Amino acid sequence: MGLGTIEELDLIFGPESKGSTPQERARNSSRKFVRSQIQLAEDSQEATGRSLSAWEALQAFGLDKLREVFEYNSAILSCAANEPAQTLRNRRGDLGLSIEDVAKVTGLNKIDVENAENPKTLTSIHTIEKIARSLALDENSVSFTHGANGDPNLATRLKTMESTHRGPELVFQLCEAAWVSKKQHELFDWLYSRSPISLVGKGFEPSFMYGTDASYTAWMHGYYLARQARDILKISEEQPIKCMRELIEGQLEIPLIQTVLPKIIAGATIANGMVRGITVNTEGGNQNVWVRRMTLAHELGHLLYDPDQKLEKLQVDKYSELEQAPWEQKDYVEQRANAFAVDFLAPQKATIEVFNSATDYSKGLRKVMDTFGLSYTSAKFHVWNGLDRQIPLADLVVDNYEPTDEWKGRESFTIDFFKPDSVPISRRGRFACLVAQSTDTNLLTEDSAAAYLGCSVEDYLSNIDVIRGICEISNDVS
Repeated sequence: MGLGTIEELDLIFGPESKGSTPQERARNSSRKFVRSQIQLAEDSQEATGRSLSAWEALQAFGLDKLREVFEYNSAILSCAANEPAQTLRNRRGDLGLSIEDVAKVTGLNKIDVENAENPKTLTSIHTIEKIARSLALDENSVSFTHGANGDPNLATRLKTMESTHRGPELVFQLCEAAWVSKKQHELFDWLYSRSPISLVGKGFEPSFMYGTDASYTAWMHGYYLARQARDILKISEEQPIKCMRELIEGQLEIPLIQTVLPKIIAGATIANGMVRGITVNTEGGNQNVWVRRMTLAHELGHLLYDPDQKLEKLQVDKYSELEQAPWEQKDYVEQRANAFAVDFLAPQKATIEVFNSATDYSKGLRKVMDTFGLSYTSAKFHVWNGLDRQIPLADLVVDNYEPTDEWKGRESFTIDFFKPDSVPISRRGRFACLVAQSTDTNLLTEDSAAAYLGCSVEDYLSNIDVIRGICEISNDVS
């Protein structure tokens, strides 16, 4: 029987499925498969492995493996006798983590982790997947592909992170963000039959310019890039950016992961393979939405314009660095990103016009904060620099640093009021919406959806309407 004939497609995807290609058939097939550590088979009530939709199975293993299922009742997935043990063990070592570290973050028993790394032991696929996700590996590829499509550059950067930042907890948090970013990119592609927009294609070319000398510094170029970005996005100089979260996720289609990081860290940009995403800390200064806007704009500056050679696949930023005046930042990469952030949120010429329209310095500074959604520290330095530092910095004070209720509403975290509570913060928001949409369109099984969200199937099904409601409230990806 020829590959891809009508008869073969009927056999694999069911005669009720429609279409002339495997991809078309898989999208509307009701057939389900189940995988274990080493095998793929047609799903059944007795099966205890991972239940997969026809689409998931096709995307993960290809038509040849699905054909093998129906020719021999099952298909062998292991690409080698020592997989996935070798991949899991090597990846853990590459990240500088211990077996105890993995057991703690996954909630597994140490023996379970040891068994998963032992090629002579068969392990539940649910356990293997949980470990794979914690190490930023593609859980669908474990056993089937050497390395499980893990990004070696990400592992290297996480292992060699600054000692002031590094610790097993942070490594796992950033691995989680990397996994969510890449999986979100994949789900988007599945749902909309296209990858998220190309930032380079939109006009955001990485810039190697970080200033040449005292006459043209890194922070000056940061201002230039901010104005260029506003031009590309067709945002006028006087126009406030009402919601940074929506601009990043909706307009630019960049994965934005909200999570709990150590309190000194504001955010990070992470590359996982070809996917770059932004991670923002929900704790610390970012609880003030104006500080959070500055964090997001800063990370966006890194992501849009810093070449990978500068970021080495990862950039972690502290609150203390983001709240500095751009010209006070000693690191020219950070100096440029700080300048980009403040001028992107509040173009300097428009900022000074707003400031000068008030009757005194205090009212003018507060008006700048209210107009552009700028934190006090950022607004103070921005105004001072825009007026050529002619005003004593000590005179630029306000009585109230707090954002207005309007700004709080615009920039509220999408994790608020999310259900079920068992879903990690990093997997709430837009990622959860894409998971729900993928289940509704037959691309994911409920079993896989629950695993993606890190909750039980029962929790997922009992709260699916809540998740759908969040999707309706949020501005959907076009």
